[in-house]
Amino acid sequence: MLYWSMFICGAAGFLVAWSLIPIIQRFSARRVTTQTERSFHHTHETPISRLGGVAIAAGFVVVMLFAIALTMKQAPQHSMHWGIIAGALAVFAVGLRDDCKPLGAKFKLAAQILIASAVYLGGVQIEHVKNPVTGVVYELGVWGFAATVFWLVA
Repeated sequence: MLYWSMFICGAAGFLVAWSLIPIIQRFSARRVTTQTERSFHHTHETPISRLGGVAIAAGFVVVMLFAIALTMKQAPQHSMHWGIIAGALAVFAVGLRDDCKPLGAKFKLAAQILIASAVYLGGVQIEHVKNPVTGVVYELGVWGFAATVFWLVA
């Protein structure tokens, strides 16, 4: 991907995310989507919208769509791109649902492991690792699944 293509992708994602922020703020002000009670990991003094991730997710989708469109002739692995998009949006949906109504840590972890497993089966896989000091490449074999799921969940 050329530098101008990367600039276009980044600028498009930034503009989409930045332009959605005021819309989300207005929507959140009219709805009960702000944090009012304090909890262990939500400790803000004033009400904070729980929908801020929507702008980031929309920016991500725009960047990925632009990247796919700009590299259509260069990269034959577009099915892997769709797996990345679907997996990221599924994890985003779990997080958004948890922000609006808490799901519990065990359920979230199980959902993230299932999503990461689906992404692995969709073709996004860690098959080998390279030692940066020695340059030796280690094939992971059957451990590739565990490495991929761990990496995506962590």
